[in-house]
Amino acid sequence: MNNGFIITAFTAAALCALPPSYGFCGPLEDALVLAGNDNTRALALAKPEADKGAPVAEYVLGRMYANGWGVARDTAAAQVFFAAALSAAKPAADKGDAAAQFVLGALSERGYAEGRDYDTAFNWYLKAAAQNYAPAENNIAALYRNASGALKNPAMALAWYGKAAAQGYATAQHNLGIMYQNGEGVKADIKTALAWYRKAAAQNYPPALTQLGVLYETGQGADRDPASALAYYSRAADAGFAEAQFHMGMLYEQGIGVARSAETATQWYSKAAAQGNHAALEKLSASGGPDGETCPLGAARFEDMKTHDTRMINRERAAQQNGGEGGWIGAALKAPGEDDAMTRRPGAYVQSVTPGSPADKSGMRPGDILIYCDYQEIKTPHDMVVLAAGHKPGSELECDALRGENKVTLFMVVGANPGADAAAQYYDDGGSAARQESAPQKRPRK
Repeated sequence: MNNGFIITAFTAAALCALPPSYGFCGPLEDALVLAGNDNTRALALAKPEADKGAPVAEYVLGRMYANGWGVARDTAAAQVFFAAALSAAKPAADKGDAAAQFVLGALSERGYAEGRDYDTAFNWYLKAAAQNYAPAENNIAALYRNASGALKNPAMALAWYGKAAAQGYATAQHNLGIMYQNGEGVKADIKTALAWYRKAAAQNYPPALTQLGVLYETGQGADRDPASALAYYSRAADAGFAEAQFHMGMLYEQGIGVARSAETATQWYSKAAAQGNHAALEKLSASGGPDGETCPLGAARFEDMKTHDTRMINRERAAQQNGGEGGWIGAALKAPGEDDAMTRRPGAYVQSVTPGSPADKSGMRPGDILIYCDYQEIKTPHDMVVLAAGHKPGSELECDALRGENKVTLFMVVGANPGADAAAQYYDDGGSAARQESAPQKRPRK
C-alpha cells in the first residue's frame, strides 16, 4: 500500500431508487452484510444469484466457504467461487459496473484471487464509490482505519463510514457506532454511538443488536435495562449470531432479565460453541455445568456433552501449546480482552511464543492480535487453532496481526506436531502426566 489514498468526487445521486434493505438495494448487497452474521439468509440470497453468474454473489459464497460460515469449510470450493467472481467481474468492471468494481477491490484487498494488492484494491473501491456504492465506501473506511503508520487516518475512516451509513448501509452504521464509542477520529460520544447502533439494529444487523445488548446490560449510555438487553440479544441469537448466543447463555446462567436456568444456558452455549465461539466452549467445559450446577438436561447427557466439549478444549489447548492434530505454529492464544467482557474483541491474542517455533521465526510477538490468516478472518483463538491444525507441516501461512496501532504481516512455514496427545493429557489430568514431555520446550503452564 502506498501513500496514494486520494478521495475523488462522486455523483450526487444514489444508484438505486429502491429503499435500502441492508443499506443499498437488492439481495447481493444484503448478502454482503449478512455473510458471517446471519448465514442462513446470506446463503439463501447468494446461491440463486451466483447461479446467474453475479460476481458479488460468487464472492460472498467464496468467503462463506473459506471461513466455514454456515457451510463446511472448503478451501477448494472457496477458490472456485473466487475464480468465478474474478472472471465475471473483470469485464463488467471495465464497463463501469460498480458492484463488479467492488468485487475486484475486495479480491485484491484479501488476496483471494491474484495475490494481495492494497493499491489495486483501493483504486477499484474508489471507482465504485464514485457511483455511491456503499459497500465500497465502507471498505475504503476500513482501509483508512486499519492502515499502518502514516497511512492510518481515523478522521478519513469516519468520513467514509459516514457516507455509507447515510445511505443506510448497516455494516457502516455499526462501524460508525464503534468509532464514536471508542473515540476513534472523533471525541468519544456514547449517545451518538447508540444512535448509529440503533439504525443498524433497525435493519436486524446482528453485530449491532448484540452491541446494544451489551450496552443495555451494563448501563452504558443508557439506564441499565436487562429486559432490553435480552430483547436485543434474542434477535441476534435467533439469527444465528454466535456472540449473541453466548450472551444469551450468560443471561440465563446468571438470571439477568430472565429466570435462572442452567438448562437453557447450556443450550445457548452449545449453539455458540457449535460455531467455534471460544468463550462458550470454555463454559461447556467447566465442571458440573454452567456455574457449577447440575444440568437439568440429565446428568448422563450432560456428562457426555461435557466430556466431548472438554476434549475439544483440550485439543485446542494442545494445538495452541504443542501443535494440535495437524500443523503447529507454536503460539499460546486467548481471546483479546476475554478477562473483561467490555473489552472483548475479535481475534486471537498471542500470550506467548515458543522459541524456535514457526511463530517465533515469523516475527510473531506476545501481545500481537491475529485477525486474518490464510485469507480467512480470525474471530476467535479457536479459528486459528483449527486453521493451523488443518495445514500440513511445510505448508505456508500468511497472517495479518495488530501490533499496537499498526498492522503487520507475518509469513510462517507450518511445523510438525511435536506431540498433541501428551499436551491434551497434560490438561486432562491437571498437568502431571505430560509435564516431562512438555518440559524440554519450557512452556509455562497456562
